[in-house]
Amino acid sequence: MYRLRIFATFLIAATALTGCGGGGGGGGGSTGSGAVTPPAGWVSGVFQAASTFKNKCQAVRSGVDIEGTAYPDRAGTALDEKNWLRSWTRETYLWNTEVTDTNPANGGTRTEYFATLKTFAVTVSGAPKDQFHFSEPTTEYLARRNAVASASYGAEFAILSGSVPRDVRVLYTDPNSPAEEMVGGQKKLIRGTQILRVNGID
Repeated sequence: MYRLRIFATFLIAATALTGCGGGGGGGGGSTGSGAVTPPAGWVSGVFQAASTFKNKCQAVRSGVDIEGTAYPDRAGTALDEKNWLRSWTRETYLWNTEVTDTNPANGGTRTEYFATLKTFAVTVSGAPKDQFHFSEPTTEYLARRNAVASASYGAEFAILSGSVPRDVRVLYTDPNSPAEEMVGGQKKLIRGTQILRVNGID
């Protein structure tokens, strides 16, 4: 059974989300009472709230994961899962206006669909504008996190440039780790943070 840990660049710095939800289509128009009536199918540029489709799964799990957390799954379809990705991207992705809104029912797996939900723009140097867009199975992530007890800052780093001027960024942080400790009202490390120096060395 395959569940994803999803990583992207958010409007607000965030940790990874477990993705197993979606929606049946786009958003909807307002009725006279102010309620939203979803259309029968996909409508380009129209989105329902991602929360409407969160945790809808084609294959529903039961019980708890290896950390003792109960699975939040509820019955859904593969299209539900992809449509959750669509709405969630619209609500949270930093460059959401640069994402081409395609019909999630057109085919492909959810991981293939997620790979399209990003900007494909490049910087002046030719590097991808979004360098933090990927996913991994939740089971693999949890197994790796719980496999061996080790001392760490509770953050995963990405080395974008290993030579001076070096560019090292925080890829994601682990919940309840030193990286997420609050200092002056802010977390020590957040996703996308650039590490400028280590022991005074660039």
